[in-house]
Amino acid sequence: VAGGLAGLVYSSNKYAQDARTRLAQRVSFLADRPCGVHEMPRKVTVYITAPPGDGLEKSRTWFREYVKPILVAGAVDYEIKEAKSPGQIETSVMEVIVQRRREAAEATSNTEPADHEPLENKSNTGFTSTADNMNSKKKSEVVSDGILATGRNAYSEVLSGLAKG
Repeated sequence: VAGGLAGLVYSSNKYAQDARTRLAQRVSFLADRPCGVHEMPRKVTVYITAPPGDGLEKSRTWFREYVKPILVAGAVDYEIKEAKSPGQIETSVMEVIVQRRREAAEATSNTEPADHEPLENKSNTGFTSTADNMNSKKKSEVVSDGILATGRNAYSEVLSGLAKG
């Protein structure tokens, strides 16, 4: 009986390791692809919250064992945001969406030329300098390429924050 249980545990761990290796190989092409000079590296935001009736350490362990190896294999930068209280992730996601909408509204309103702006930075040729082009690209860049939610509470709060934002 003990040998059967030991074999079951061993095979389960072996299959889990094989699955992680296969997933890491599927995203490894992202790490091999070079990043352009004017291109920002890929970055995702990871939201972690504790499972119901358990501590935050369990979610951190799940992230370290299952998610982090895939992100590292794909050379994807990540930012971890942990929620210590319910609703904290939802509020954070809503604030990010509102901030991006405000920045987009300001960008569209700033593209229209105003009469009271000084003309010293404007050229008469209609062309813009490379510094102006770089500044406009910097303003329009998205800071994060995606969102990952570890845990069912984090997932539901992210979806709720996206819907309300």
